[in-house]
Amino acid sequence: MGEERAAEYFHLLFERTPIGAEIPPCPELQEACNRLESFLYGVLWDSCAEWDEVLDGVDPIRVTKIGEREVDIVAIAILINDQTVTLMHARLQIDSRGKSIPWLELKLGERVNGSWLREKYGEDKILRRLSLKDWNLDAVDWYFKAGYGERQS
Repeated sequence: MGEERAAEYFHLLFERTPIGAEIPPCPELQEACNRLESFLYGVLWDSCAEWDEVLDGVDPIRVTKIGEREVDIVAIAILINDQTVTLMHARLQIDSRGKSIPWLELKLGERVNGSWLREKYGEDKILRRLSLKDWNLDAVDWYFKAGYGERQS
């Protein structure tokens, strides 16, 4: 259900956003990210043996439409067990009907000195660390990497 509803919200957002443009904060974007939670949990559970958390929220920081049906999401993921937050980067594609997510590439949590960096909810240290890297997500040593499906043409 989360996958389908997220796809529906992204489909609505894509209709009014040109390729290459950021999707501005709005209720539909927040709802799309909220609906992604359970889908992302399933992808992490299936792909990462160490994953034993539950997401409590996905707070979008920068969301960009990168293709006709593709989006790049930089977000803060909230973890339910201890209400900490961690950095998240996802790229996903919705199907042409806006009903499913056939492809997803997900990176979650920065590795620092071999450990998963998590901050208390409400602190902005993660954003400060990212800004020091000039928002270069390739410079992040990701703790979890997961994928789902195949990219459609």
